[in-house]
Amino acid sequence: MTGELREMGWIINHKKVYRLMKQSRLLYGGRIRPEPLLSGILSVLGSLTPERPLQYLSMDIKYVHVHGTGRNALLLTVIDIYSRKVLIHMLRNSIKKGDVLVMLSLMLMEYRAEGMTLRNDNGSQFIAGAVRQYLKDKRILQEFSHVATPEDNAYIEALHSNLQ
Repeated sequence: MTGELREMGWIINHKKVYRLMKQSRLLYGGRIRPEPLLSGILSVLGSLTPERPLQYLSMDIKYVHVHGTGRNALLLTVIDIYSRKVLIHMLRNSIKKGDVLVMLSLMLMEYRAEGMTLRNDNGSQFIAGAVRQYLKDKRILQEFSHVATPEDNAYIEALHSNLQ
């Protein structure tokens, strides 16, 4: 919330935001924990062999150094595993679940979601309840890779490696 307010031009720190949200009863009161991921974690390792375009997609975030600024930015990319085509990408200073939702909705305006499987890691943007519910509503199966195993998401990792 603090980041969003700062982007809108407010000069405010996280403590003030927390206090105001607490006074207005906008906090859950406890730590927000997503549902267990066990149902979506990959059960069988190995390479995917898609039979048609847009059957399996892969999504990931990569730090990219921006020359001249001395800063890193985040690149969120979705590729089609069959054709290795980048379907959509987003470059931002920070990427949150709202950015993922916007990008997915823009992608689905151009491509049909029927029979689609989206594979990603366990990043906080991807395990967010809103993102998981959105994909469920669009009937897109979401697969999560195992923790600390980039091999499960090798196609997007290879693309980001080439980019680097």
